[in-house]
Amino acid sequence: MILEWLSDSVYSIREHAMSTLKELGFIFGAAWIEKNIIPKLTGFESAESYMYRQIPLIAFRIMAPSLSVDIYQENVFPLLSTYATDSVINIRMNVSRVILSFAPKLKGTDAEEKTVSLLNALKNDTEFDVCYYAKQAIKKFG
Repeated sequence: MILEWLSDSVYSIREHAMSTLKELGFIFGAAWIEKNIIPKLTGFESAESYMYRQIPLIAFRIMAPSLSVDIYQENVFPLLSTYATDSVINIRMNVSRVILSFAPKLKGTDAEEKTVSLLNALKNDTEFDVCYYAKQAIKKFG
């Protein structure tokens, strides 16, 4: 039922669902999230509406404390790479915000280099907000 709330047309219901998923993640752990939640989240990747495409970004940002570096590399980073070239500014901006949430875990890992490379591309974006958040995220790795 909670997974169905993620695609509700009312933002506050989607937001509540993501908050609930965060709590469930703390209870059941990263493996449970990877098996039960991430497939649903990545299903939003091809949604026509940017409001639905940003659901996984918000959810990953919220659930970052519960997710491992391996899950980031296998599931989150590929989505971020795709979204880094999205036509919608808010999507590209939120890529950096997700990375900001994961930065403490990624520093010094194999994932750091490709993540910083993605941020370097975003910091050259034509939109100020995208550049700003990319630069903020890069500082976390510096």
